Amino acid sequence: MFILTIKKMDILRIFEALKIFTKDEKDTVVGLVFFSLLGLGAIRYILIPVFPTLDGYVFYMAIPVVLVVFVVWIYNRHIQINVDEFSIGVAPFQVHLLDAKAQLSWEAKRDLKNQLVDYVHSALYFNRENLALDKYLQVIRLPNRIKVLPKNAQKWVESTKVDLMIWGDAYYDNDFLHFRPRFNFLKEPKNIFYKKFKKSLNELESFKIELSKSLEDKKTDLNQLMHYISYLGLMFHGIELSNKRKYEEANELFEYALKMMKKNAFTNKSLSDIYLATRFFYAQNFHSWGNAVVTQNKAEGLRLYQNGADSFFKRVADMDKLKIKDNEARLENTFIYGIYLLIKQGKLAEAGKKLDNARGDFDKNTRFLFYLYKGLVQKDAKKAEGFFDKALLYSKDDSLCFEKIADYYFSRGMTKKSIAFFNKRLKVSGKQVYNPSLLEESVHGKLSDAYAKELNLIASVREKAIALFNEQKNVDREKKLLVE
Repeated sequence: MFILTIKKMDILRIFEALKIFTKDEKDTVVGLVFFSLLGLGAIRYILIPVFPTLDGYVFYMAIPVVLVVFVVWIYNRHIQINVDEFSIGVAPFQVHLLDAKAQLSWEAKRDLKNQLVDYVHSALYFNRENLALDKYLQVIRLPNRIKVLPKNAQKWVESTKVDLMIWGDAYYDNDFLHFRPRFNFLKEPKNIFYKKFKKSLNELESFKIELSKSLEDKKTDLNQLMHYISYLGLMFHGIELSNKRKYEEANELFEYALKMMKKNAFTNKSLSDIYLATRFFYAQNFHSWGNAVVTQNKAEGLRLYQNGADSFFKRVADMDKLKIKDNEARLENTFIYGIYLLIKQGKLAEAGKKLDNARGDFDKNTRFLFYLYKGLVQKDAKKAEGFFDKALLYSKDDSLCFEKIADYYFSRGMTKKSIAFFNKRLKVSGKQVYNPSLLEESVHGKLSDAYAKELNLIASVREKAIALFNEQKNVDREKKLLVE
């Protein structure tokens, strides 16, 4: 009886070990070899003894068995990514024991690691469901074969193709897990907010996780983090849609995100950061959308510019409400952007009034922006030149100043002066004070038009050729980004 019990326990242990192995190794090379040998062994030691006449055909039976195993293995390795959603992958974490007295078997340690990954994945999935983000976000539990370390994290993101990968390590101490998450993005968005988010995310302190806590407890540290990540994914998905010129879809997504976040954005610092960033890209999407339609439908383009301007000014109001005194974010990347869109609509008086009301907010580093845009809203060229002289004095040869002054002179038919400032613009660094996407026009193209009006055809053709070359480079770059 005792021997039977031992044998029964051994069989159960073997069965459990096989279950764990199947789950952990089904998509690894080791798993491929194991299951191939298992299939071949079944033919040799089960099928042949039952049907001895098949002994001569064992080689021919082995081929389809190995082929089926290989196809199943390939299928298990494939991570299904929905390109129409922002995908967030949760990779296996490394679990360490800090207490020298703590002893965990390898099975217990592996179970603990799996529990932790499942818990984080479930928390993120719960927030996705709870926030009704099903059609925007995809949550994926990455397979155990993926071993993410700081040196290979970005390579894993690129190979799995998830837009955002959550990984990290945890340590087990005093019966609690302390989790330190890390984050890597597939695409590095070129905007003023991305670096800030990435830095703040990857500097998060470890926090305690109680696996027994219900995911419905929204006050846990983990749930709050996953709440934040869900909205971050929503924002980046909106940026991606806007970059693909799907402006209407991006607009719908941004509006939904802002509506959902607004309730708590003014009480939660992390959420307020992403709320303001989302509001920025919401406004910027109107600008890009307006540029795309203004040549075919001027009235619609101007309406979209107005929506963009209103959104930027609303962002300034929200920053004031949150008592954020960041001049770069408030003035250079928000307020001036709104002024720029008013000027594009020809609403010079309104733009000038807003500038005067905000004059005291410009410090010594941003004062030239006030004078520059004050000049741009002048209908009288002599008055404009007075403001431009002050702008140039404070700007220290910033390229933005040269380009916008050149634009002003060109629009007034003063082509010789515009040529001088366009050339100055091309000689200085391309660094801008605020988001370079404001300056969507091609400087070489405008310079070509100015030379043509002055009947300098050789210079005009030269600048046009450079403009076309640069434009093709941008088209190729965009195509490459869309393929990636």
